[in-house]
Amino acid sequence: MSSGGVQLPEAKSTGAAGRWGRIHLGIVAAGALLLALMANYDALWFDEAYSVGMAAHSFEEIWTIGAADVHPVLYYWMLHCVYLVFGQNIVVYRLVSVAGAVALAMLGYTHVRKDFGPTVGMLFSALVFLVPWSMHVALQIRMYAWLMVAVMVAAIYGWRLTAQLLRNGRGNSAPLPLSWWALLALASAVAAYLHYYGAIAAFCIQLMVLVAVARQPQDRKRNLARWLLFAAAAVVSYAPWLLVAASQAATVSGGFWIAFNYPGAFAELALFPFNAPEVTGFPSAMPFSSEINRLFAVLALLIVLIELGYLYGIGRATGSASDAAGGARKRELVLVGPLFFLAIYAGTALVAAVASLLLDQPVIYYRYMAVALGPIILVMAWAFEKVKGRLLRVAGILMTVLLASLTAGCLLVCACSPENPQGLVAYGALCQELQAENGGNETLVFSDDLAASIISASGEGLPIVYIDPQEAYRALEPGMIMDFSWPQLLDGYGGKALFVGAPETAAAFAERFGGEVVSSESFFHPYSDNWFIYSVIAF
Repeated sequence: MSSGGVQLPEAKSTGAAGRWGRIHLGIVAAGALLLALMANYDALWFDEAYSVGMAAHSFEEIWTIGAADVHPVLYYWMLHCVYLVFGQNIVVYRLVSVAGAVALAMLGYTHVRKDFGPTVGMLFSALVFLVPWSMHVALQIRMYAWLMVAVMVAAIYGWRLTAQLLRNGRGNSAPLPLSWWALLALASAVAAYLHYYGAIAAFCIQLMVLVAVARQPQDRKRNLARWLLFAAAAVVSYAPWLLVAASQAATVSGGFWIAFNYPGAFAELALFPFNAPEVTGFPSAMPFSSEINRLFAVLALLIVLIELGYLYGIGRATGSASDAAGGARKRELVLVGPLFFLAIYAGTALVAAVASLLLDQPVIYYRYMAVALGPIILVMAWAFEKVKGRLLRVAGILMTVLLASLTAGCLLVCACSPENPQGLVAYGALCQELQAENGGNETLVFSDDLAASIISASGEGLPIVYIDPQEAYRALEPGMIMDFSWPQLLDGYGGKALFVGAPETAAAFAERFGGEVVSSESFFHPYSDNWFIYSVIAF
């Protein structure tokens, strides 16, 4: 047994150092460098613009604004700490997520290789950088990269506890270190403060550990007491946010942006993390988008089928062992191993589905399943190493690399497109032009489109008055103004104003307040797959 974890009988000795360890660290370093280079762009989409806006607020303001949103606030506090050191810097914010992906990959070196062997550890670290959705969230100014780290830490220590409990049930008497319980509780609390799906995943992990405790009579009372103690500590640490969470649940039940599209939602969940709208190719307005998107879907389906074949192969390899040895191996390798980690994904989806029914509002969404990406990648790495059949293994690895290359290429084409800044620069120039035409008097800009937050986050031009103000969107201030009495701004207003949004909405807005649209121009923003349409209104 490894000193760092519960090592399977089949796992290879990791060693303390040596050539394989250096190769492993080299893989992590190469992946970190690749992501750091790819992160050097400042284009945003709405959720990222929201994060950027939130980072500039104080800790107290983040708590208050976050209470009106639908996510916990730990990630925004992390970004605010970065803001206090580096100021408003989009690339630095993006590197925070890169650091999360690197931390996840390092778990392959510090934990996975000790528990499952050096090959599985290296494959895990490599796949963190190759799986399309993992690459995607590693470059997003969102909480998902660090959420994956917290859940993976909880999963590792939950698995160690469960596996050791099974061993103890066969006559062994190895103690369960208090540090394992403590780290499981700490990681669970951190995951819950990063995202509600983190709380769901942590609940699934804790539940599986509880079942393992209940099934083993040896030291059951002591282990149950420890589980209760540390689980209670995690819940108590979350207590300050529980009232907010209850309030947010009530808000979501009254209406939420997620819609369950049958049968497309099932396909998204089944093909995750290889195929999802954000990583399936070019935006619809760009050339060859449909062909590239189909290629993504085909490759993703093939990889999922190969992975299912891997798991079937593992089951057959286990069943072919002798009865006595095979029974013990099957219990650990199949039940406690891949199924434990797959159950985190399946359990999270199931609990989210139940929550959707209770809230009478869909809250299950493929993007949020990034919470279980670490466990899925571990199962992939384990299967790559264990399956018999070199051709199948090589085919799966090559298709994963090809899909990663396509993901990186599509992302960079969209993120670094020269079209991205055109609409932002044009907005700044148009604001200056209107201010000059208005004789230096106040020039108003209005919008009903949250994509305008991308413009406001760029710092170009004038602040934008959002005509559907909500408390949660105060994160976007001061670039976007949340004034609940905004119609009064047009009382006695003369001159020209600007409207950012659909032309028909701009025309209706102008008619409502006695104005007239005199000109309009539009710019495509590939990274967010949005059109910025500017309509000049004369009053």
